Amino acid sequence: MIAFALLSAISIVAVPASANLNTDAGVQVAYHRLRNVAHPARCLVARNGTDWTVRGVSCGTFVDQRWAPVLRSENPAWWNYQNQVGSPARCMMKNPDSNNLMVNWCSAVDRTGQWVHDYVTSTQFRLRVRGTNSCLLLQSNVAETPARLTTCGSYRDQYWYHD
Repeated sequence: MIAFALLSAISIVAVPASANLNTDAGVQVAYHRLRNVAHPARCLVARNGTDWTVRGVSCGTFVDQRWAPVLRSENPAWWNYQNQVGSPARCMMKNPDSNNLMVNWCSAVDRTGQWVHDYVTSTQFRLRVRGTNSCLLLQSNVAETPARLTTCGSYRDQYWYHD
């Protein structure tokens, strides 16, 4: 999850990769939560394992802020996450009410972001887990996006955080 994503004035608090702050009932230790800064009650949850699924949930008592959305005014049901450093014309879009996650061209209303990707191929990108050499590998341009954890290789920028 990611992140997704994001407003230019985001405050990121470093959390060790080994830390586990998942204390809410019903949220298991196998899940990582990413908070939506613009909508503090909303979080993305990524399931840790060989296959990751990203979905929108309420944050509960999760307090750290890791990502923020850029809302698309023409379709407010979608959150847009602009790739600010690597390819500013590319956005990752997440529907908060479904598992759908895809990468597409940013629209004219997209603004700033806080995530970057490292293309592995023309259809894949990686998001680094802060403080580790682990990356979340996502498929690009598909409506339903399973993801898996992989090593980051030479990827250096760190914009994806988990608790």
